[in-house]
Amino acid sequence: MNEKTKLVFRTAMTAALLPAPLAAWCAGQEAMHTPHVHIDILLVSLAVLLVAVIVFLLLRIRTLNRLHDIQEREKQMSARITGILNTMPLLYMYEEMITDEKGTIVDTRYRDVNKFFTDQLYKREECIGRLGSELFPDSMAVFLKASNLAKQTGNSLNFQYYYPDKSRFYDIMVHPVEGGRFMEYFCMDCTDLHNAQEKLRDLNKKMEIALEAAHVSPWRYELDDRMVYCQELTCNPSSGKLENEDVILPVAKVYAHIHRDDRERIRQAMCELTEGKRAQVKEECRLEYETGGKMCREWVEVRATVGTRDEEGRPQVLVGSRQVITSRKEMEEQLRAAKQQAEESNRLKSSFLSNMSHEIRTPLSAIVGFSELLVNAETADERTEYVHIIESNSDLLLQLVNDILDLSKIEAGTVEFTYTDFDLNKLMKEIYDSTQLRMATDTKPVTLGYTLGMEHCIIHSERNRLTQLITNLLTNALKFTEQGTVSYGYEQRGDYLYFHVTDTGCGIAKERQKDIFDRFVKLNSHKQGTGLGLSICKSIAETLGGEIGVESEPGKGSTFWFTIRYKSVDEGVREAAAQKAVISSTQRVNILVAEDNESNYKLIKAILSKEYNLYHAWNGREAVDMFSQCHPQLILMDINMPVMDGYEATREIRKLSTDVPILALTAYAYASDEERILNSGMNSYMSKPVNTQQLRKRVDALLRQAFVFL
Repeated sequence: MNEKTKLVFRTAMTAALLPAPLAAWCAGQEAMHTPHVHIDILLVSLAVLLVAVIVFLLLRIRTLNRLHDIQEREKQMSARITGILNTMPLLYMYEEMITDEKGTIVDTRYRDVNKFFTDQLYKREECIGRLGSELFPDSMAVFLKASNLAKQTGNSLNFQYYYPDKSRFYDIMVHPVEGGRFMEYFCMDCTDLHNAQEKLRDLNKKMEIALEAAHVSPWRYELDDRMVYCQELTCNPSSGKLENEDVILPVAKVYAHIHRDDRERIRQAMCELTEGKRAQVKEECRLEYETGGKMCREWVEVRATVGTRDEEGRPQVLVGSRQVITSRKEMEEQLRAAKQQAEESNRLKSSFLSNMSHEIRTPLSAIVGFSELLVNAETADERTEYVHIIESNSDLLLQLVNDILDLSKIEAGTVEFTYTDFDLNKLMKEIYDSTQLRMATDTKPVTLGYTLGMEHCIIHSERNRLTQLITNLLTNALKFTEQGTVSYGYEQRGDYLYFHVTDTGCGIAKERQKDIFDRFVKLNSHKQGTGLGLSICKSIAETLGGEIGVESEPGKGSTFWFTIRYKSVDEGVREAAAQKAVISSTQRVNILVAEDNESNYKLIKAILSKEYNLYHAWNGREAVDMFSQCHPQLILMDINMPVMDGYEATREIRKLSTDVPILALTAYAYASDEERILNSGMNSYMSKPVNTQQLRKRVDALLRQAFVFL
């Protein structure tokens, strides 16, 4: 190869291996220098480049080897962790968090689980990729709350969860991964631990209660020394509680503390124990001791057995305990008394139930029988007579039901009393009018009268219960008076009002008067009644702050009396009535009837439609809407109605008018229901079934109280 060719070759190699500026410089040098110098420079450059490439490749290989080692170690570590997770007895779940636009976790998606999870709950193919809300919908709320809190804090969080499907308790740790994008859940079954802790807590509680309540103290009796090591009972003067003080007493002093009626029995029992005639002693006795200058007595239960014996088998030490059982003995006495009372009550109730069969069947037979005869009655007089008989027996049956309901309330202790201000003289007149109405169907020559103790008397008391009390006594007086008079009245006696109901009836024997106010007691089994009325009267009188009694002589009559506390009302209340509106005698009164039962409305319509204009509302909402349209002078309001009940409808109507009288007609029968009705803004109350004459009378009375008719 000639020099020119070599020069071209070196120039080409230089351009290929070196950067463009360096290659250009070398080309210039080629023109300026000799060929030998150029070759040396080129060879050095090639050697340096080759070394750099080799070093780079070695470093790259070393780095790749290290990376491969790290990856292998990571694989091994992952395999070990996976193996550990799969062999450990805990549930492991790796889940992807699903969040809303605010970043709040709203669901999860299962990405991995361990073998224990697949063995206990779901197979891997059944859960991987599925939502947590699909697999465990019941527990999602608890898990989402914990997951969101762990995401916010960036720390692991522990909580406990009960899994009802498996009846297991789990201690759960949730650990956020990648800033909360994923969550790891570790669930340890702690059911056995939880149950053991519960049993331990229960046992500790029982032991604590037993130690506090037992009042048990140990003692030891050294037979050779005749000394007793025990705890002497003392009474803490500040707290009044029994306390035990460690003492050493001669056995004679111990026996001296035992009540004289029990002393010999306890001494004999201890002798039999030491002589081997008994294996142990368990006796009850009374201890007497002095504390604070006062003698006290406690019932105790003494237990004893032989503690140690000598070489010949003779007892040397007796050991035992003493437990205060005064409360138990008192309870036993109370139980004996309660048992006797329960047996007596059971006897009275059995008598009552047997009597109820007759009391219920008597009016019911009359109602059924005369209802059948009423259909075939040929004359108006017969029909009228049958109707009167049916009405009389219906009233009797209704009174029987009311008495039983009142008794149930009294026995349950849930009788409620609502006190209001009312005119007592007006109440006495209303009772007189209603009683006269009942007497109109009775042919007995009995005259009813009443007296007022004061010209004006506005009192604060329970109006409905006072009415019930007087009415019950009047009903009994009329029942047992065949001829003569029945009178009632009141008078003021200091801080009390004294009421009396006097009749000229058969009277009550002296020996029977003490039982007259007991439950289920009937002095005359041939007279209709439940034997509950006077017992109810006694309960009412005592609740009103008074008492009740009877004065009677056989053949001359009886006077039943009761007292209640007298609370007068300010004189201004007597003049508080607003001026009444005027209604012309030719004007028909509008009555709005709120009743959701069609049959009940038809009955009301049959009773009142000839005298009044009736407007029918099917529920409370309609009643409120129709009030402004028909402008009624009276409203008959059912209580239990759809859409809006009678209470709510009354409140809405009272916003429109406070003057219109509202009469509640409802099937609710308890006195507490009546009190709630009157307190809700209604003026009066009648329970279903509705009595025709009483409904007409009550409607007329309410209208005359609210309006003046010209």
